[in-house]
Amino acid sequence: IQSIGEGAFYSCSHLSSIHIGAGIDTIPKDAFWGSAVNDLVIGSNVSYIGECAFLGLSGKLKSISLPASVKHVGKNAFSHHMYVTSLDMGQVEELEEGAFDGLLSLAAIHLPASVKEINGNPFTLCGSTLRTVTVSPDNEHFYSPASCNAIISRETNYAVSCFVNTILPEGVLGIDRNAMKLGNVVRN
Repeated sequence: IQSIGEGAFYSCSHLSSIHIGAGIDTIPKDAFWGSAVNDLVIGSNVSYIGECAFLGLSGKLKSISLPASVKHVGKNAFSHHMYVTSLDMGQVEELEEGAFDGLLSLAAIHLPASVKEINGNPFTLCGSTLRTVTVSPDNEHFYSPASCNAIISRETNYAVSCFVNTILPEGVLGIDRNAMKLGNVVRN
């Protein structure tokens, strides 16, 4: 197929395996909202994932891996997948607020060099299991000093995402909207 409509598989609570083919370039808002996905493969031509596209309610998805083609991940696109332990953001360039909200079993986040824009905290309500946050040293827009456990904008010098046991380094000017949801921040 070449197109999936908005809400096409909305609340299909028995849909446990989703394989998006190479003919699809956009996954619209609410496309698979509320599915019980355990197995997810996103096709190599998908560039846009819309708001709440894969918002989970009852599945046991353990891994999210975005192909290099994905450039935008919308608000709450992968929310509430509480069993996810592995997240590969591929070559994503833009993340919206809550894009990966409520990934309660995630232990590590690595922000790739490709990320240029973060609109609100994409990692709200990630659980207390999150211990490691890193940003590629080649990222021109964001950074995270060793053991800081936060993502900081190079442009504004504001923390955009803070996590459990965040230690903000000297020179950080502020904390962005929703940056501290479930964060435990200590300032040096």
